[in-house]
Parts: sequence; structure tokens; C-alpha cells
Amino acid sequence: MRQFPASPITALIDEKPRYNLGESVAPDLTVAELLGSAGLADLAGVKLGYGTSAGSSELRALVAARHEIAGSQVLITTGAAAALFLVALLVGDGEILIGRPCYPPAFDAVQGLGARAVTVTSWFEDGYRIDLDAFAAKLSSRTRLVSVASPQNPSGVAFRQDEIEWMLAAMSRTCPEALLLIDETYREATYGDAVPAATFAGMSPRVLTCGSLSKAHGAPGLRIGWFEGGIAWIPPALQDAEHVLASYQHMLDHPLEHDIQYYWDTHMSASFMVDPLGLRLIEQIGVDKVMWASDYPHPDGVWPNSLKAVERQMQDLSPEMRQKLTHDNAARLYGLA
Repeated sequence: MRQFPASPITALIDEKPRYNLGESVAPDLTVAELLGSAGLADLAGVKLGYGTSAGSSELRALVAARHEIAGSQVLITTGAAAALFLVALLVGDGEILIGRPCYPPAFDAVQGLGARAVTVTSWFEDGYRIDLDAFAAKLSSRTRLVSVASPQNPSGVAFRQDEIEWMLAAMSRTCPEALLLIDETYREATYGDAVPAATFAGMSPRVLTCGSLSKAHGAPGLRIGWFEGGIAWIPPALQDAEHVLASYQHMLDHPLEHDIQYYWDTHMSASFMVDPLGLRLIEQIGVDKVMWASDYPHPDGVWPNSLKAVERQMQDLSPEMRQKLTHDNAARLYGLA
């Protein structure tokens, strides 16, 4: 019997802890908070009858108009993950070429269906741009589906029009019946007033795209936590970042609205275990941005001598600073205060 591999992503939903320290989005909204009183009144008139297999015709028409395609080309699913699963199910008798890194449940769905998964990996050193020659080499006459994301998850790098055209041409030569699935879940997640990149929907009869409301159109309140092994690196890193920004700002597609220090002060935090030099720089780093950590249960951590490590490192700090580093800052970041 086929089994779908356990996913650490879906486990976060299936087994909700009391405090999820790894979550990066805002708390769940209620329907009232999302719709307001006027929206709630409209919702009261919605009939809870059976829908159609393709989804609401009104919703399909709205999605189609947004993507400039025909409504008959739109299928509404319960989340983009269901769409990815359906496509993999349709072509599971052949090979599926998947671009990595990717959304883990998408790869798990292919494995669970028993399909043969072939991967082509994009690397940090290449700016996470796809190696087109490596992509072509992974295609075969057995390829039935190519699955990529634009922007990629988690790198955020989007495919260019010429790259997709090149991939379709390579597929036409090697696997002319294969489909190209482009996950556009994050396409409309842009900064400020930036216009989202154009969709690839309708580009070719062999191109499928999918999207979702839960990511790019999710609740506000995004926070970014940045943890590293120590804190002494922060002042020189910020200094170098300011220099790089000043040198290359004229080349940026999306100029920064603020200086580097602003983003550190408003979006980031760091932790340390043993860092005497970092503590001497604590005023420059910001005492409200730093948290002490024991690194438990790793063998190179300070546990079970955590209290001694704290007392030895922080003996010259005021009680107020010690309180912030060992308790208050972490409690505030995780919403436990």
C-alpha cells in the first residue's frame, strides 16, 4: 500500500503546540476580523449548498479575469497543495522532474503517489537560477510533468520569460507531451507598491499554473527572526552591508526605503551562548535585540552549567540588562510576555 511520507510542514498544522516558536506569520484571524460587520452581513446570506466540481463559476471568472485567460481554464481547489497533488496524480505513471529547493509537501505528494521523481537543483552560488543545461539533461522520453515554482520557495527567485520559453523548447524536443507546472503561490507577494510579475498562465497550452490566497494575501504582521551563533559579528556585518548598499544602490531593482540599521532594529534579533566580545559591544548592537541561549541539548552547549555560564559572562552587566538578555527579549519576540 502506498504511503505519503510524514511532512514536518504539515505536522505544524496537524499537531499545534501551545507556543510555536518556529511560526513566522501573525496569529489566525477570526471571520469577523477579516470581513468586518458589513462582510459578516453579506456572509449571512450565503447558501450552504453543493458546489460544482470545478468550483464557483463566479470565483473562476474572477480568477480568469485576473490572469487574462478563459474561465473554462480555471479549477478551484482547497489550497494550492491540492492542485499540486491533482496534477501529480494525473501524470503519476511517468517521470516527474521537480525543481529544488521546493515546497516540501509538493515533493512528498510525488513520492506518496509512487511516481518516479527526478530533481534538478538550483544553488545559492548561482543565485538560485536554474541551470538550463542540467535541466535539459534530466528530461527523458518518460517525463510527463515538470514542476517548478516562481518565485521559488524559499529562495524567492522568479523565473524569467526567456527561461520558461527555453524550458518549453527543450521539452518539445525530448518529451513533447509533458506539461510544465509553475507554482505561482508567491507571485503577488511584492514589496510596497511594486507591481507583481506577469503570470505565466496562458503562455502555452502545456503550461499549468497554480496560486493561493494563504501566502501572498495572508494576514499582516510578518516578523523575521534572525539567529546566528554569536553576536560579535553584527556590528561589522551591518557596517559592510551599509558600504555595499552605498556602492550598488544604483543597480537595485527595488531601492531600500531605509538604511541597513533600520532593518536590523525593526526586523531582526540574534542569540549567543558564549560571546564575551559580543557583550562588550552590546550597546552598539542593541540590548533589546539580543537573547542568551544554552544551545540545549547539543553537546557543545553550556547545559547543565547554564547558570554558571550566565553569571560568568554577565557579571559586569546591570540587573536590567541581564533580565532583558535572559528573559524579556525572548518573551517579547515569541509573544509570551
